[in-house]
Amino acid sequence: MSGLGVLVATMTVALPLSTGVPTQPVPIVGGEAAEGFEWASVVAVLTPDPDDKTFGHLCSGTLVAPRIVLTAAHCIPPNADASKIEVYFGTQMTSHQRATGKRFGLHPDACVDECEPEAMDFAFVEIAQDVAGVKFIPPLTSQADWDFAMVRQQAITLVGFGAVRDDEVKGAAPLREDERGYKRSVVTIIDKFTAHGEEVIAGSPGKDTCGGDSGGPAFVKIEDGSWRQVGVTSRGVRPCGSGYGYYGVPYFALTWLREETGVDLLPEGCKDGDCLDTVSEDGGCGCREGGARGGGSWLLALGLLWRRRRS
Repeated sequence: MSGLGVLVATMTVALPLSTGVPTQPVPIVGGEAAEGFEWASVVAVLTPDPDDKTFGHLCSGTLVAPRIVLTAAHCIPPNADASKIEVYFGTQMTSHQRATGKRFGLHPDACVDECEPEAMDFAFVEIAQDVAGVKFIPPLTSQADWDFAMVRQQAITLVGFGAVRDDEVKGAAPLREDERGYKRSVVTIIDKFTAHGEEVIAGSPGKDTCGGDSGGPAFVKIEDGSWRQVGVTSRGVRPCGSGYGYYGVPYFALTWLREETGVDLLPEGCKDGDCLDTVSEDGGCGCREGGARGGGSWLLALGLLWRRRRS
């Protein structure tokens, strides 16, 4: 999450409108990069490590308003320099599709290390440039949509710029440059929910998020066929591909996001953000099992020399 140079607040990064979503999504683990402007609101987020100037942290995120990127709190060190944040649009990390950071915020209740279920792992990055032509996918905020879409075995799509395989397992070769930093997606299933419905646990063997996908979105289709964001990638169980990942439900961060940024994504008449029952016994969300494992974060250390070569 780093940005170089002086912020130019009046600069506009012109991006074409998204033409839709991939017709044949591919795995984040072991898959191919997305093409064209699929999932145009999904971005890569890079920050330098304040304790090691040669490394940055690669994460993913979602543009939810013209200058606001929703991501995971563990992606941004509290002492990070906001002006060093870089946000990359498109399908790979190239400088001509880059915006720079202006400020960021971490949810006050966020857990960022060795977390138990319901970690509130949310953050935002405000970028300094206006972004044109990106179609936003709103967070799920309707009770009817929740009851329709948020059920076990429901299809859920994960998107991010992370690694295609886990290089931290014994005997694994180092990641190649073409195995990280490219936008990918995978369709998998909802497995269960945490006790209060604040996190979704999703995945299946071989269909999973991995290092660098932290902060990226999880999407579902609602009854009318449109998409809603229902998760922010937080952490998972190694090795990547185990299919056991935690995704924070963004609805629970929307009141905080409005107070910090002025961006109101809550539905009309829901000022206090308490209008969605995620543990209802009536709809499809009455099968809460909770999660026994908190998992580890999908943060990916990325050499800044690699980033500069890519740029």
